Amino acid sequence: MTTSTASFITTAIPYVNARPHLGFAYELVLADAIARHRRRRGRDVRFVTGTDDNGLKNVTAAAREGLAPAAFVDRNADAFVSLGRRLSITPDDFVRTSRDCGAHAPRAATSIAGRGTAGTAPAARRSSTTASSCAPSTPRRPSR
Repeated sequence: MTTSTASFITTAIPYVNARPHLGFAYELVLADAIARHRRRRGRDVRFVTGTDDNGLKNVTAAAREGLAPAAFVDRNADAFVSLGRRLSITPDDFVRTSRDCGAHAPRAATSIAGRGTAGTAPAARRSSTTASSCAPSTPRRPSR
């Protein structure tokens, strides 16, 4: 049996139908603490967080506030990013499902190896400002 020293840590990716709340802040802090601990022990860690920008909940909440869904989602997603900064969270990636197609789990399997010195917190590799848009700006209702 082979023991791996690599870790993949992720948070839930919440809908952005509201601003972040204490529960998400708590989840970020816990995930970050685990990632930092493992990095200090020499493990290669990939820590990913983000937001789920696509969903009927977001469209409904945007309509309640009289905003276009894209503007509403961008505003609230920015609040999640700001929360991470205020808490000094060190994710390797912040994924937005409206822009970072397939980036959350599929990249994790191939991204841990060769990322630099173990025990350090690498800078974020992608962000919503650098990723190309790959999904409609208005979330669609799933087909039945």
